[in-house]
Amino acid sequence: MTAPGTERLHVDAAARVGAGTAITWLAWIAARALALVTLILLARTLPGDDLGALLAAIAAGLLGATLATGGLPDATARAAASPTGSGAFGRGDLWDAFLRFAATLPFVIVLLLLISDGPEGLDWGLLSASVLLALTQGGTAILAAVFRARGQAGRFALVTGLVVAVGRAAVAVVAYGLDAGADFVLWSFVALNVGLIAATWSGAARNLPNTRSHDEGATALHLGGAVWALLAHLDIVVVGVVVGADAAGVYGATLRLAEFSYQFVIAVSVLYLPEAVKLVAAGEQSALVALYRTSSRWSALISLLVAGAGFVAAPWLAELLFPDDAGISTRILRILFVAYAVYGALGLGYLTSVAIGSFRQITVSALVALPAIVAATVIGAELWELTGAACVTATGYIAFNAWWLWVTERTTLHATPFDERYTRALVASAVTLLGAEAVALLLDDAAPLVALPILGVAALGVWVAAVAASGALSPQELRRIRRLVPGRTAAR
Repeated sequence: MTAPGTERLHVDAAARVGAGTAITWLAWIAARALALVTLILLARTLPGDDLGALLAAIAAGLLGATLATGGLPDATARAAASPTGSGAFGRGDLWDAFLRFAATLPFVIVLLLLISDGPEGLDWGLLSASVLLALTQGGTAILAAVFRARGQAGRFALVTGLVVAVGRAAVAVVAYGLDAGADFVLWSFVALNVGLIAATWSGAARNLPNTRSHDEGATALHLGGAVWALLAHLDIVVVGVVVGADAAGVYGATLRLAEFSYQFVIAVSVLYLPEAVKLVAAGEQSALVALYRTSSRWSALISLLVAGAGFVAAPWLAELLFPDDAGISTRILRILFVAYAVYGALGLGYLTSVAIGSFRQITVSALVALPAIVAATVIGAELWELTGAACVTATGYIAFNAWWLWVTERTTLHATPFDERYTRALVASAVTLLGAEAVALLLDDAAPLVALPILGVAALGVWVAAVAASGALSPQELRRIRRLVPGRTAAR
């Protein structure tokens, strides 16, 4: 295809990814903002052990569900977008996911027993609520994966984030106002999950054929998905088992706050994979390289902005969560913000390899990474407690993303995201970080509710100016952004 034709394919694909990402990212950002409010209220309402039991139950349920679904969303999205894919996603896939989740439940229950077994013995009421929360949390995660597998990105974002966040924030407000205990919060969260499953089941299962999807790399993608599941959820559970429920409360609340910084790459990935598969199927490698670089650059710009500002603001964020002892939370936030910045900047290498079909590399890397992550997390938590768990998680994210950057460049796409505009984006991000640090020095003694809004506005202002001055965005991207400015179209 001619260069203009390749450019048109790239621009059209990038526009579809960008439009869908904007919607899903806004849903996730709103959900994370509500999650921050929820975490702050719960950290100030519940004792440390109870907060740890709550967050560990959620993490255990998510771990079981994501291990059960594995690479199902990636495999089905790939099969749906590829003309060579065989077998439509159907009820067989849905029931397979539930059966695999059921197989993980005994393991999840044992973990929750170990976490809940404190010096005062087991609280069977709290343990029962924790088990049911893990069970229903896994159910919601599976349904969310179904929406993604069916290509319904908006519903995927709503189910995984916004709807749950609204309900949990309301529960946290009531618990804070009434000084309610962990039983109220846990059972309320269980009821929310049950309601969400009941409300979304029909939409998830509607018109599903009685089929089971078949993708040549399904096994490899399940293994790859399991690696991402361990990176996302294993550390909280291990901290709860090894260090204790109180520590799991501190670690879990801190980690969930830090996850705010990588939501953009998650939003991009839902839309990026189908477009990348279509370009691979059409033999348009040049257009795929351009899409890879454009999507990675935007992911880097947004992720480095949020993670960089979060790194600078970590002491104030930690003080919001744990005003009496913010030191350990500050350290964990900064470790994880570095890891999530790398993930946001390089996180599309894996999906690019999925689109191309690098199943051998995915299988080999997963077989090495899965036992390594489990062993390293346990050893890190045993030796250095919360800091050790955070360092292992950070190392896992950095190493796995660096590996897929290398694989994409050396064996699959033969390209990296590092073109001239990506380099300019990194310069703009570095300038933003320096600007945020300068503002933080001026706000050294300010209270969190004063410092955080000022720092956020200042970082965003510096970022906008740096991005505009650096030339990180193409003329086409600038034109599209200008069209979004209110009154701009009318004036023209």
